[in-house]
Amino acid sequence: MTNLTRSALVGVTSNLAGTAVLVVAQIASTAASARLVAPREFGVYAVAQAGVGLAGYFTMNALGSGLLRRSQLGPKTVGTATILSLASSAAITLVVWLGASPWAHAWGVPAAVDVTRVVAITLFLTSAATVPVALIRRRLRFGTAAFVETGSQVIGLTVGIALAFDLHSALALAAGQAVGAAALLVGAGVVAVDDLKLGFERSDARELFTFASQVRGLGFSSYV
Repeated sequence: MTNLTRSALVGVTSNLAGTAVLVVAQIASTAASARLVAPREFGVYAVAQAGVGLAGYFTMNALGSGLLRRSQLGPKTVGTATILSLASSAAITLVVWLGASPWAHAWGVPAAVDVTRVVAITLFLTSAATVPVALIRRRLRFGTAAFVETGSQVIGLTVGIALAFDLHSALALAAGQAVGAAALLVGAGVVAVDDLKLGFERSDARELFTFASQVRGLGFSSYV
């Protein structure tokens, strides 16, 4: 069995195992949150998720795929992708943060303002983790990538439920998401730290930006 085949099998097995763990965790989380969080709070949560979900189409999460599709990376490619990822994520997060109040009031749910802003932080952290996660996969460390992604989501669900015992609100679920996203960024960053480098190259930026924009456009078109 070749190393590539072995890595592929490990990747498939790890993803299946991660999916199974996540399904169990989500069922448990849903059962608990349904008893701890008031029904009206789920409406608040839905409004926040809708706004941030829409904003997510304008981030450059496809930069990860842009790195994976290249046979070779230049000395500044990773640094360029990281800068593009952080800059675009920060810009979109700022727009969502400032637009949280108009968005919530447009739906007639003013209580969604704070929740939307917390979920916006989750959007930034998740987007910022795109490049580190891609670098882990590029090393064919599929099992590690699955562990980091699944583990961070389980952490987020666990923290959300723990907070719901005290807050009994959508804010608890949103805060749990933010913690999970932070765990993803930290975990992926630690694993991929040797591959993360500073730098910026215009040609790399142009190619990566074009690819990510095309994917983003396709995704947004499907959404519409």
